[in-house]
Amino acid sequence: MLRAINHAYDFQTGQNRPQSFWCMDDDDDDQLVRWVLKLMGLASGELAADWIGSFLAHRLGIRCPPIQIAEVSSDALRTAPRSVQEWARPGPAFASCEMIHAESGLRDDVMAERAEPDFLGALYALDAWLDVLDRRVAGGWNALLDTQAQRVCAIDFGKGLTPCVQKLLGPPIDMTVVNEPSYGTAVTSVASRNASLATCATIEGVDRTEIEAICASVPQAWVDQATREKIAEFLLIRQPRVRDVCSRLPTS
Repeated sequence: MLRAINHAYDFQTGQNRPQSFWCMDDDDDDQLVRWVLKLMGLASGELAADWIGSFLAHRLGIRCPPIQIAEVSSDALRTAPRSVQEWARPGPAFASCEMIHAESGLRDDVMAERAEPDFLGALYALDAWLDVLDRRVAGGWNALLDTQAQRVCAIDFGKGLTPCVQKLLGPPIDMTVVNEPSYGTAVTSVASRNASLATCATIEGVDRTEIEAICASVPQAWVDQATREKIAEFLLIRQPRVRDVCSRLPTS
């Protein structure tokens, strides 16, 4: 089990205000390692979306930091700044292993130049399946460049699964409609269609039992059973519909 021990850094960004904590993994010789935690207290539905999205990224072979669920005690929260203590609550947190040597705020030109076409094509398919809304916002990407390995990694699936985990204004969203992810021309022009379609084949091969097990792994403190079941149906309904979107990518 991963346990938060001591606060390290407040990134002061994002709706879920990610925090860096020194954590101890009871299954790894009790070594302290820095993890980025999204704590309870703000938008718990986004924690569920991030967990499922990151879990599926690993399942599909898309480069993404290791993830766990971290237990955050009241004692651990007391090591955080007062501004964090005002909203954060103890309980399970979404945890991704912190990339110490990483560059954030990537723009279109960096993504098009540094991210491999196969990586972009595969991520495009996953984001379409999950309906991730904010992979790219105003030309800035929710992704990290590992400055040592010079490789781009996917992060942050919290604004996915929107019809299932977020309260929406306006009419209900049709969960069967799969939209093209908003990647912009500079990136879609280099994203590999072949890799995207290969990822579609993998997506189509994830059966109901596995999808239900992934959804069941979401902590009850984040979403209730009815929501977990809704997420599973959302993913299953959309599975065969992602291929049509990916087939329209321009680059083989």
